Amino acid sequence: MTLGSVKEIYRYPVKSLRGEAMKWATIQAYGIEGDRMYAINDLQRLGKFLTAREASELLGYEGQYKYAETNGVSNGEGIIQVKTPSGAVLNWDDPILWKELSQVCGRPLAGVKREPRKEPDPIRLEPIGSFEEEHLLITSDASLAAFQHIWGKSTDLRRFRTNLHLCLADPEPFQEETWVGQRLAIGEVIVDIMKPCTRCVMTTIDPDTLQRDPSLHRTLVEKRKNHFGVYGRIVQAGRIQQGDAVNLLKA
Repeated sequence: MTLGSVKEIYRYPVKSLRGEAMKWATIQAYGIEGDRMYAINDLQRLGKFLTAREASELLGYEGQYKYAETNGVSNGEGIIQVKTPSGAVLNWDDPILWKELSQVCGRPLAGVKREPRKEPDPIRLEPIGSFEEEHLLITSDASLAAFQHIWGKSTDLRRFRTNLHLCLADPEPFQEETWVGQRLAIGEVIVDIMKPCTRCVMTTIDPDTLQRDPSLHRTLVEKRKNHFGVYGRIVQAGRIQQGDAVNLLKA
């Protein structure tokens, strides 16, 4: 059964930095290659990452993952760069980047590469390979339009930090939540839909102005049980591109 197609693809190479739009993506066992593989350590809080929840200024910086290729095929060893609000593009290990970020956020910071989880987390029930709760975050155009109506304001998709944004054949909103427990084929990739995505205050931050509007998250809590989108777990890796069909597989 065809549910729709892939409308937009996003990757977030650095946790809590602005993401990058893509026309296609290589999907590894942990999700989109290069997605959320790096993070920012808050050196004032041992073992803690700094996120935009504490410092919305981070969303003014864009993480960029550059594929490294062998014979025209991604070898999974890309490099990370960061585009600053001034337009400069700096390498991840450039001291100028860390001096600027530390000054902007008002605390000493350092970058860290996150390794894919080698064992499942038995407490948070997070799978092997995952950097976050699951491998992919999936949203739909019908649900975004419906939430805009519920909230009463235009809503930028980037607030929800989705990986795959789908164009649905049936415009029924929030239907992706009915896919939980089922399996989808998206391009070359097979994904199990695991659970709805529970939202945090990151959604309150305007991705352009960096101003916060708590009413958005409050509306999600009051009207949508604080859910928007669903999490997917990779069953079969491969390639996804814009326009690929999304098919519900038989159980």
